[in-house]
Amino acid sequence: MSRFYLLMVMCGLLFSGPALAEGAIATGDGGKVGISFNHQGARAAENRAIQECGGGCRVLTTFRKICAAVATSERGGWGWATRDRLQLAGEAALEGCRKEGKKQCRVAVQGCDEKG
Repeated sequence: MSRFYLLMVMCGLLFSGPALAEGAIATGDGGKVGISFNHQGARAAENRAIQECGGGCRVLTTFRKICAAVATSERGGWGWATRDRLQLAGEAALEGCRKEGKKQCRVAVQGCDEKG
């Protein structure tokens, strides 16, 4: 029995690909935002978020196997959050934007990494 179990574990390791579970948020002046999901490493996630955001942007945070959202306001407010569920991430990002005294906040970008 133990040989069979060991063989099954080894087969699982051989045939399982790397998990795509890294994400990042980048921000820049003028309300620019970039977000990336499901990359094989933090560096790839950061590079993609910066590319999505555009010139002059920098990485705000990275995350793994979780949902993320960024909320913005036309009047310069913004907030971001990571949570276990997409709806909760969006609500928390909106709350962060509103805490800056900004009304009219909306979720600009959101999504979830694979949960593994």
